[in-house]
Amino acid sequence: MTARFRAGLGRIVLDPGHGGRDPGAVGLYGLTEKRLVLDISRRISRSLRRLLPPGNRVILTRTRDRFLDLKKRTAFANKHDADVFVSIHVNSSPIRSTRGVETYLLAEASTPRALRLAARESGTTVSEMSDLQKILGDLMLRSKVTESHQLANHVQGAIISRLIETYSNINDLGVKRGPFYVLVGAKMPSILVEMAFVTNRSEARRLKTRKFRQNIAEGIAMGIFKFIGATPRRASVPGGREIFQNTEATRP
Repeated sequence: MTARFRAGLGRIVLDPGHGGRDPGAVGLYGLTEKRLVLDISRRISRSLRRLLPPGNRVILTRTRDRFLDLKKRTAFANKHDADVFVSIHVNSSPIRSTRGVETYLLAEASTPRALRLAARESGTTVSEMSDLQKILGDLMLRSKVTESHQLANHVQGAIISRLIETYSNINDLGVKRGPFYVLVGAKMPSILVEMAFVTNRSEARRLKTRKFRQNIAEGIAMGIFKFIGATPRRASVPGGREIFQNTEATRP
């Protein structure tokens, strides 16, 4: 994979969750998941394009507010011979104090909350997830678990590192496992990122700002880049940190 990206042949697919008739999580201040994740995905794409060597491609499963079936998202990534698949989401909870960032890979649910979250993001119920839980017991479907876990660790760590530079009370919820339908069928390392809670007053206020969304995007981009291991365009910049300066361009 590293060789592919260094040669300019790499492919990254970003998947802004929900869209169209499916708004996803609806939170405070009129925030909707489908709009937030599309904006942040565009920001991630721009950051990666500035960082990666020429020739590599960053592709979004949707570039506008339209509905896309879950199965078509990983099929899209497979069709484009993607090396990495990252599904972008924001979180919600009936408990308004719940906040933080967490990253998931495809496997049996690691906690009851992970199962409930997977059911919500998949548009189904917890009881209906049981069949998928059984399927995931098949080791044939876990060929990319190790790589996906590495990708998740890089992305989760980079988001937290980026946010704590500017914000207080950043809650690291860690890397977890869950039966997310949107990750089923991916032939490449794949993860799902839940970036913040639209139902938490503090995080919802932050999500309203371009600055916070940009910081999240840059964290995700750096995590993906670290997983890939390619040489940055400006390799002399320690850690690639300054590569992300002045990338702000998108408006809500």
